[in-house]
Amino acid sequence: MADMNTIQAAIRIMPVGYRFKPTEEELLQHYLMRKHLGIAEASCVIPEVDLYGWEPEELPTKFSESSVVQPEDLQWWFFCEKRPGLMRQRSTNGGFWKKTGRTIEVKISRDGSERVIGSKNILMFFRGTFSNNTKTEWVMHEFHLPENALQDGLMSDSKSYTLCMIMCIKSTPANEFRQYLPQ
Repeated sequence: MADMNTIQAAIRIMPVGYRFKPTEEELLQHYLMRKHLGIAEASCVIPEVDLYGWEPEELPTKFSESSVVQPEDLQWWFFCEKRPGLMRQRSTNGGFWKKTGRTIEVKISRDGSERVIGSKNILMFFRGTFSNNTKTEWVMHEFHLPENALQDGLMSDSKSYTLCMIMCIKSTPANEFRQYLPQ
């Protein structure tokens, strides 16, 4: 993971009005692949976080110093070390992330042919327990590289990562997140 000085330097050189809005292709091929290859540049703009150690509303402000995305933005990106097992535990102290629907293949078209470059799961955050819960407005898009990319021996270590984009889908003023900023 990049140190705080490197991250702060990267943030300072961002031009006025800069917004981090990568495409799915850029997320998978540029950021997530580079993270797996151990290229530190990827960690300069997207922090590595144990997403399941925090409630979703805490994430935008808790990690704002290590991200080019600011708390008042509407989408936040994080690398998360993939937990082993087919049925990964995605619980926090106050709730859990639940996958909705099927896994979506992310494809690119080049020269008339399509190629799968990764996959995406969409998850919703539920407050409470598995047996007694309430659906919230928090959504996660969880991006994965294809398994064959991870097994090609190109990866820098045995760790596997996902790249997660988190957003609150209700139309809430950014001021609501200010309650989580340090005083």
